[in-house]
Amino acid sequence: MKITKKQLKRIIREERARLREDSQAAQPAGGNVQITDVDNGREMTVNVEMEYDMLTVSFGNSMTLHLNSEDAKNLGATLVEFSEYLFAASQETLYAKGPV
Repeated sequence: MKITKKQLKRIIREERARLREDSQAAQPAGGNVQITDVDNGREMTVNVEMEYDMLTVSFGNSMTLHLNSEDAKNLGATLVEFSEYLFAASQETLYAKGPV
C-alpha cells in the first residue's frame, strides 16, 4: 500500500494535533491565586502557568520565576513542609489559649 505525500502530510498534521491535545489535557490548568502580603497587608495576584516544560510563577508585576521541573518540585515540597509547620504551630497556639 502506497501513501501519497498529501496523505502523509494529513496524517502528520492529525497526529500533531492529537499529541498537542493530549499534552494540554495532562497539564494542570494553572491560573491566578490571590494572596495577602503580610508585610503591608495588600492583596497580590500570583499567576502560575506551565509552558514548554517549564513552570512560570509571576508575583504581580514585580517578579517572575521560570523553573524547570526539578526546581519546581523542590520548591513545592519546601512550601508544603513550611505550610504544614505553620499550620501545626497555629493549632498549638490555638489550643494553648484554651476555651474562649
